[in-house]
Amino acid sequence: MIIDLTCQKCEASFELNAQALIDGTEPLQCPQCAARAPADLARAFVAALTEFRAQVAALDRKFLLSVTFESPPSRSSTTSTPRTTTSAEARRPLRRPHPSA
Repeated sequence: MIIDLTCQKCEASFELNAQALIDGTEPLQCPQCAARAPADLARAFVAALTEFRAQVAALDRKFLLSVTFESPPSRSSTTSTPRTTTSAEARRPLRRPHPSA
């Protein structure tokens, strides 16, 4: 799953691999200006992302899922365009082994 991000500080667009973020091999950091999410927020985001992927895997037995999340404009932002995070790989089912396997 790929996450598209736009830095609020420098407005650079970049992608993060969700699994690398979960594994801790890729930081939640802008590659252009090095802006980082606070550690507690990054941990909470990774935990929510991990849980989301587990729930998507459970749903794939019944449904094919395509997801787009839009975050509201920040209060300090001067633009009214929402930031978008899209999961390209969520369009195909995620597989996890059946518990009895």
